[in-house]
Amino acid sequence: MDKTFPVVYRVSEPIVSDYKAVFGILINKAFDDTISGEDKELISRCYRHERPLPNVREIIAFLNEMVALTFQWGEEIHPVSIAIYTLKEDDILRNPQIEKNDSKGTGRQKVSTEEFILNQEYLTGYSQILLGSDVMKLLPKEISALVYGVKPDDALQIVIRRYIRNCFTGADKNPAINKYVDNGQFMTMLEEEVHDAEVNSYVTAVKLIGQIDESKLTADGKLVLAKIWNYFGTRYITRKQKTSEFADYEQTIFSHLPQELAESCSATFCNSIIENNEVDGGSLFNQLEKLFICDFASKFEISKICPATEIDPKRFIDYVEMAGDGYQKYPIKAKASDVNKVLKDNIGDEFPYFSTLIYLKDDENYTVKEVDDYAIKTLSEQQANAALAYQLICIQDIFHDKLQSKVDATYIQKLWQEVQGDKNKPQYDEIFVLKAATSLEQLPEDDSHVELFTKKALFYTSTAQLMKDVVANRNLNCWKFAVKRMVEKKVHDGKAEYPEFIENWTNLVSILTVSKETMIAFADSWGVIEIPEQEKTKGFFTLLNDVSWIDALLASETPLAKALLEKCVNEMIDQNIGQFVQTNTANHTNTNWDKACQKLIGTKYLKATNLGTLNKLAEALLDFVARNTAFNDETWRALLEKVKFASISTAVNEIRSKVLNGQSGYAMTPDKFKRLHTWLENAEMNTAERCTDAANNVLSKVVDNAECQNIIIANKDYYKPIIVNTVVSASSLHDKLKMIVNGEGAFAEYIRSIVKYEEEKTESSNE
Repeated sequence: MDKTFPVVYRVSEPIVSDYKAVFGILINKAFDDTISGEDKELISRCYRHERPLPNVREIIAFLNEMVALTFQWGEEIHPVSIAIYTLKEDDILRNPQIEKNDSKGTGRQKVSTEEFILNQEYLTGYSQILLGSDVMKLLPKEISALVYGVKPDDALQIVIRRYIRNCFTGADKNPAINKYVDNGQFMTMLEEEVHDAEVNSYVTAVKLIGQIDESKLTADGKLVLAKIWNYFGTRYITRKQKTSEFADYEQTIFSHLPQELAESCSATFCNSIIENNEVDGGSLFNQLEKLFICDFASKFEISKICPATEIDPKRFIDYVEMAGDGYQKYPIKAKASDVNKVLKDNIGDEFPYFSTLIYLKDDENYTVKEVDDYAIKTLSEQQANAALAYQLICIQDIFHDKLQSKVDATYIQKLWQEVQGDKNKPQYDEIFVLKAATSLEQLPEDDSHVELFTKKALFYTSTAQLMKDVVANRNLNCWKFAVKRMVEKKVHDGKAEYPEFIENWTNLVSILTVSKETMIAFADSWGVIEIPEQEKTKGFFTLLNDVSWIDALLASETPLAKALLEKCVNEMIDQNIGQFVQTNTANHTNTNWDKACQKLIGTKYLKATNLGTLNKLAEALLDFVARNTAFNDETWRALLEKVKFASISTAVNEIRSKVLNGQSGYAMTPDKFKRLHTWLENAEMNTAERCTDAANNVLSKVVDNAECQNIIIANKDYYKPIIVNTVVSASSLHDKLKMIVNGEGAFAEYIRSIVKYEEEKTESSNE
């Protein structure tokens, strides 16, 4: 029987020494001694790195290709360069890839043969093998020579130039010019290619060159780059195509030019875009702004760069709409009459050019007031529907504080009926306020309508009229709520022409439910700084019949508040004292004037030099104190503290005489002394002829009281003559002092210091 047995033959991998030996034998046969042993070793190592598991046939094929190239080039190209080209031929010519990290991702990406060579990607895997070898310097140009079949000294130029061209034309989809600018020939080739670039490559070229990092350039390279930018600038000035925007490539060029050339290029741009009527006015302004905000344009004189030009009126209006109050920055103009015509022609149910009216109304070069006149006339004809009326009103609002058209209630009612069913119409708000401001009718009074009325009413009426109407028609809630907000927010028309304004404060405060202080502050904001002429002749309490207004006026520091308080004081000091105290008492009458006095007595408005009949009141109060138990009233005490002795000296002297003479009802008591001593002191009760009476009828009545003693000590020089007089004249004070002098305390010490009592004999102190 035949038998079979499974047999496995294992062939071991070739060892390096065998592989190397075989390669050495074959390369020696191929090149003999035309290649040095060192170069043969480099070639062997490169080959074995690239193809670690070859067979003899592959080695022979490789060497045959090297022989053919060596035969073709001879000694012009180093054998190691030929070997690397042979090993990398497919990568160089048919599938060039390099490692990239960009917007397309990270990893190996297909590139052009030129970028593959410039990036020296053919050295992948060989860098360590060739480290230190002279061939490293030869490889770029010799690989290029082998690719393009030209002499090595010229070959690299082809690589560089083709790469630049591919970048400009877009053949290289992900150019990286900045990566290769340190190549010695790169800038020269770049300049050549720039001059040869087609128009459709122009923008791309500018963009790529703008990315060059000048810090990587030599001094010569920087000069070449400057020449390139100047070429771009000069070429830009001669361009013929229309301009529609200030593009990035233009900004790149202009920003790299010297000042004079940058100005010329900018002027070319301005002329081109202004002359291009396909560029609307709004875009025109935006593109001019885009140019002149650039750093390179910071020193430009706009009038020299941007020519004064008269453009189409519609285009000009669009320009103004976009530019706003900056429309005069550039010398762009239009014929005034043409502008007015376009504006008038566009007035309809919608009008898009309010901003133009706002910005041109004060420009003496334009006469858009004619548009306002047209709006006034058209609305006054009372034929416009609500949408058109709204536009006509808004135009007038730009030129005037008040509506100028004359419209009657019938027409306003017609407009209101047209819009009142649809609050979403843009004209609803305006027609509502027009209706509300000109007719005293109940209208919507919710918050949104009240707020509308608050904001817009003064275009149709006046603050004074609103105030009058609210007082006369306090049940119109929309009006009432709106005027309340106006007062609180100090909204007014600035024309304080309301003769009965102050007289109606009380009514307004009640109707509007605002505080008195709020009303006073509103009046000040409105410009009411003095009492209206018509109200000056009316009494204070005729204008303001509630004395609590005085508190609000005192809390305010407005000119009007001060004027009213001064008016109150001037009237108060002319009142009979019966307005303040009840007859023969110190009791308040609680009249308005009495209450006013209580509020004003301690303020700056009541001056001691101008108290009028209040001086008479003070005299009456002092006489009352002299005859009765002293009162404890803060108002009267404050009045007596404010009154000057000189103003009531006659009355005080009479009181002094009655007290010193012991007239019935005028007996002194400690309590009276505390209130009257200052006045009696001013009335000179310590003169020689009055000392005895003063001792008997004043001091003797109070000297036992500790508080009175302190008063005497505080004025010891004044009272000394009276006390010393007791030594030579018998008095009731004499016996009391003899008892006090031997006691303790400051008063006893004071008495001992001025008199000495010895049994029945008293001698005057030498002090």
